[in-house]
Amino acid sequence: MDAEFGFPVAGMGPTLNELGLCDTTWRGGEWTMPASTSSEFNMVAGSQYETLTTYTAKLSGGTLAAAASISTHTGKDIINDFITHTGARNIEHIVGHSALTADMGVVAQRSDALGIKFIGGLEKNKVKGIIDSMRIIDKYNISTLQRQSGRKKSLKQEDIFMLATGGKNMKQMGWTAHRALDDAKAERHWLTALPEFSDMFFGAEKVKCSISLPAFRKYHEQYQKHREFKRSLAGP
Repeated sequence: MDAEFGFPVAGMGPTLNELGLCDTTWRGGEWTMPASTSSEFNMVAGSQYETLTTYTAKLSGGTLAAAASISTHTGKDIINDFITHTGARNIEHIVGHSALTADMGVVAQRSDALGIKFIGGLEKNKVKGIIDSMRIIDKYNISTLQRQSGRKKSLKQEDIFMLATGGKNMKQMGWTAHRALDDAKAERHWLTALPEFSDMFFGAEKVKCSISLPAFRKYHEQYQKHREFKRSLAGP
């Protein structure tokens, strides 16, 4: 999954501009993809409801701004529909590069502000947890997917994508970077193409990769408390 978001006011919560999700299934020792695009989720919030920052708008070359300018969907719409989609598609794990602190973390923050029980909704739909590909690359020191100079750290999504495509970038593959559904498709592509992930998930020496939703809730609640405390330090 992928989320496009921004922070219009420093120190305050995020706005949520777009959500995208596409799924895949491991069956019989290989990945299978849904045959229909109806399995995909993509929704943009109208800019009259969710502020689109100049920075976020520039990332996609203006395409997100164009979509937001005509969308009638609110932030509540896209979060509630996303929750509904996970149930309709029987999603077990939600995968994202830096999902814990960015994509899923931001959606949880925005949900709180909008009065939506996001994590509870996912639990009701029997979602088991989150897989943050960036965190597991670093946790298990997958050196082929880490920077080779300076501090060892996970490569960015764009760099991992090019490893999986033999040097082709998203544009060359027909996708737009920093659009939620296209970013989700790009991650699905390298997640299923690179053997490192299949080995970690399903190999003979498979490792724990999922963050359970109860653990995610605990992280989110602690993060929110920390954020409120930092805001209080600025004075009344």
